[in-house]
Amino acid sequence: MKAGSVGHPSCRRDPEKQRRGLKRRLARSELGHFKSMADFEWKWHKKIARAAIESAQ
Repeated sequence: MKAGSVGHPSCRRDPEKQRRGLKRRLARSELGHFKSMADFEWKWHKKIARAAIESAQ
């Protein structure tokens, strides 16, 4: 890095612009919404090892 430089340009962006960019990238990714571990329905599927998943956190 050159002397006197501030760093990567993305570090200087204002927080609102970063938020909009993240929102746009998430929308394009088509990932959808995720449930948190607290909201997961453990009784729904019997083949998920709850202890193994919780230990992985």
